[in-house]
Amino acid sequence: ANLEGKVLPGNYVKSSMPGCHVAQCSSSLPPPSWIIGIDEFSREEYGLGANDEVPDISIDPEEGILSIINDSAIHRAYYISLRGDNFRAFDAHDRLLEGGVHRDEKESVVRCLTFIVTVPVMATVDLCRLELPKGGPGDI
Repeated sequence: ANLEGKVLPGNYVKSSMPGCHVAQCSSSLPPPSWIIGIDEFSREEYGLGANDEVPDISIDPEEGILSIINDSAIHRAYYISLRGDNFRAFDAHDRLLEGGVHRDEKESVVRCLTFIVTVPVMATVDLCRLELPKGGPGDI
């Protein structure tokens, strides 16, 4: 089959990648059902002035929403991994997101959760809700 120029809705086998959550977000496709939401990026929503640097990632301190921000004029891809046993992540339907494992530099098995996400131009993708450790997001 000639697939040139066609967008495939889910071109990976989820069972082969436990703990990896892929979201191909675009203006022409509906987002995956586990995504909390996609909105147009607004500096005001994040309390940013015209000259303030825009972060790529944001975690709402009150609700724990993990967001990716693309303030550029091109689509961007993000790879975000969270690791450790001291957090939990929930999808848009409040279901626990499946985690996986990796080996660290000492070859110890470590729990992890990885997001592979494309984000449209000038958009914010709210990925999931995190239950964070008492030390905050710096500990994951």
